[in-house]
Amino acid sequence: MTARHRAPTATSLALAAALLLLGTAGPARAAGGSDLRLSTALALQYDDNVLSGSEQARDDLGKRGAEARYGLASAEDWVAIGNLQLRWTSRPLPRRATVVAAGVESHRYSANAVKNYEEIDISLAQEVTASRRWLGRFVAAGEWIPDTFVRNLTDDDASVEAGQRVRAGARYEELTLALGYEQELVPGRLSGSIGREWRRRDFTAAFDERDSERTLWAVALSGRPLARGRVQLEAGYSRGTLAARGDLPASPFPDDDVSYDVTIAGLSARLPWGGRHPGAVTLGWEQERRALTTTNRFDVLRFGRIDRRTEWELRLTQRLAARLDLLAEWRIDAGRAELPGAFEALEERVEYDRNRISLGVRYRLPLAPQDAPRVARAAP
Repeated sequence: MTARHRAPTATSLALAAALLLLGTAGPARAAGGSDLRLSTALALQYDDNVLSGSEQARDDLGKRGAEARYGLASAEDWVAIGNLQLRWTSRPLPRRATVVAAGVESHRYSANAVKNYEEIDISLAQEVTASRRWLGRFVAAGEWIPDTFVRNLTDDDASVEAGQRVRAGARYEELTLALGYEQELVPGRLSGSIGREWRRRDFTAAFDERDSERTLWAVALSGRPLARGRVQLEAGYSRGTLAARGDLPASPFPDDDVSYDVTIAGLSARLPWGGRHPGAVTLGWEQERRALTTTNRFDVLRFGRIDRRTEWELRLTQRLAARLDLLAEWRIDAGRAELPGAFEALEERVEYDRNRISLGVRYRLPLAPQDAPRVARAAP
């Protein structure tokens, strides 16, 4: 059943910000007491391809009538991003740290307000080992996007009824849940994790065939290759499937089936530094491969298609003052497609390149620092 999509009100966002928080990274060891902290961040991002479209599609957006076709006013845009996070660390269980985190993030587009959206996150991390060595913990996390806009797409059923092409805005609600376990394998040097992720997307009624559920199994290793070195490395691998509703019984002809099998591989390196102005620089790489599984041979844009997406990320965090950090990020995203035989010429419709450059600041405020616990590895 398709949910009714409504943007959250200011009151609901305020309540979410007060009750929720973003997830943490790495096992934390509490020495005693509890710690409650609030942080807020503001950033400005330049996005040169909000459509995630091909060069042809980006050129089309500058022409007359293109806004009605794509639902967007411009291929590039400036995005204001606001983030509010709350983190509580305590030790309700003897010698075992508990971290509860929640947050809300808002994205506001300058030229394409239709793409404005919010993300609400919550996570819980619970240590299961009492020893300071061989740390282990369970992690549960959730993310909810109440409403987000992709672009205008052709509504096949409405087009048949009208006798001409009819386009409608593709919008969906997204819910992601994850559960995992992290274990220190070599004390102070190497940790491993395994987890399961489930994601549901619920599109508006015009595109019910795109409603989907994606499940992934993920494993990762992270640590310091050199005992005295600062560099931290991480490698991850995920595998799963996306099952879409596909053909609907009420449709007069086959609906699009966007189901696929997916594998994701990633590597990252992080170099932190200390002193009066600590910080870190992180370089990450990720490649995703999607093999579309539709059995409809007449769907020339999807049958036998393989999509590959590669993303590079360069991120800098630098302490400016006691509670003030500088945040900078550059993401390069590229999508490519392989189509069988005679349909190679259609590749340009699904290929794209995208750059996102962000610059912002984060302010951290301790709300209840009494008897604050020591943390073995802090969240980023």
